[in-house]
Amino acid sequence: MDWNSILEALTPAILALASAIITAALGIVSAKLPAFLRVYFDQKAAAAIHAALMNGIKVALSEGRTGEDAVNRAVGYADSSARGSIEHFVKSKTPVTVSKLQDQAKAKLRDVEAAPPAPSDYR
Repeated sequence: MDWNSILEALTPAILALASAIITAALGIVSAKLPAFLRVYFDQKAAAAIHAALMNGIKVALSEGRTGEDAVNRAVGYADSSARGSIEHFVKSKTPVTVSKLQDQAKAKLRDVEAAPPAPSDYR
């Protein structure tokens, strides 16, 4: 039995099988990629909005604002600093509205007010 002749005879079949496997794998990856990227960019935009609201709350509290005034300041801050992230969701099925931002800011304000002071705040 000559292995070289067997290998030469099987080479076209092996290449065809490898080509089919690679094509199937690329098809699966290309089908899953848009959903993966959408989730990735949604998470990135949501994190940017969250950070902007938290920074807005901190700015509002440092300015001595409280309650609804602090919430409105935080929403305004988030609207100006995370505009691209907010617009990202406008194109999706879950747009970010002012009332949603206000609800999130109210929850974050409650969290910040209920949190114990940071160790650096102790004197």
